[in-house]
Amino acid sequence: MEARRATQTRDHLLTPSTPLSDQASPGGAAASGTDPGMLAEVQAQVDGVRAVMQENVGQMLTNMDKAAALETTSSELAMQARSFQQTARKTKTHMRWQNLKIQLAVAAVCLVVLLIILASAGVFSGGGDGDGNRRHLLFAADQVAHLMHHR
Repeated sequence: MEARRATQTRDHLLTPSTPLSDQASPGGAAASGTDPGMLAEVQAQVDGVRAVMQENVGQMLTNMDKAAALETTSSELAMQARSFQQTARKTKTHMRWQNLKIQLAVAAVCLVVLLIILASAGVFSGGGDGDGNRRHLLFAADQVAHLMHHR
C-alpha cells in the first residue's frame, strides 16, 4: 500500500493535472484529525514546490539538450579544423615546389643570357692570342655588371 502511494505521488509530481490533496489519505481530512485550513496551506506549499521542481527539471532537460548540441557542434568543428590543417599543409608544400620551380627557371634564364653575352663577346671562339680572350672576358663581365646595375 505504501509503495503504491509513493508511486502515485511520484507520478503526480511528473504530471501536474491533479492536486496531491486528492491522494492525501483514504478517509479525507476528517479521518486524519487535522484542520482543513492547515491541510490546504500545506497542500499549497507542496504544489508550489512541485511547480518549482517541475520547472527545474524542464530547465535541466533543456540544458542537457543544449549541451548535447554543443558537443556535436564542437566535434564537427574539430573535424573541420583537422581537415583545414591537412589542406593547409598540402598547399604549403605545393607552393614551396612552385617557388622552387620559378627560382630554377629564373636561374636558367640568367645562365642562358650570360652564355649568350659571353658567346657574342667571342669568349668561346677559341684560337687567337691569349690577350684577346682576356679582353673579351673583361668586356663580357662589364656587360653583365651593367645589366645587373640597371635592374
